Amino acid sequence: MKRPRHLSSLECLWVEEAIRQLCDFHSVSARDEDYCSAAWVAFLTAFCQFQPISSPDFWPYAYEQIGSALLAEKRARHQRLYGLLSLDAPLAPGCRETFLERLPTRQGDFANRVCFWDFLSRLPQDLFRLAVRLVNRDSLEEARSALGLSDQELCHAVNQLQDALTHYSAA
Repeated sequence: MKRPRHLSSLECLWVEEAIRQLCDFHSVSARDEDYCSAAWVAFLTAFCQFQPISSPDFWPYAYEQIGSALLAEKRARHQRLYGLLSLDAPLAPGCRETFLERLPTRQGDFANRVCFWDFLSRLPQDLFRLAVRLVNRDSLEEARSALGLSDQELCHAVNQLQDALTHYSAA
């Protein structure tokens, strides 16, 4: 039985650069372990199925597989975040009103709108910027990308924003 060939250190650098390029192309963080792991698994699967690495057809195939894996991870993460942090969730257990309903409409009561924006402006800067993005109907992924937050930072910020909005609605 033939033993599989190991990658040289130069080939590993090529793969890391390909992953970095594809992460940039798909607007995901190349430092994120989940994305890197998914990309490496896709590359190694392509490598095992399509040797040799020096073949002119290998790299386009590997790029396609890595790109598909990054998109799949991005979709899965996006769905997970929406499940955890959805603005369609109730304000409190047993309450039918959602966070999204609490956001101001484009045309609404002027006094309530001024009070709401005054409340938001007093939040910490990162929470205020996130709230502005969400009020302008950005998705969580769009807001995360625009604000340069990691997924953990986004989860923390959304939880803080939900707590602040719960406090605001109780007042």
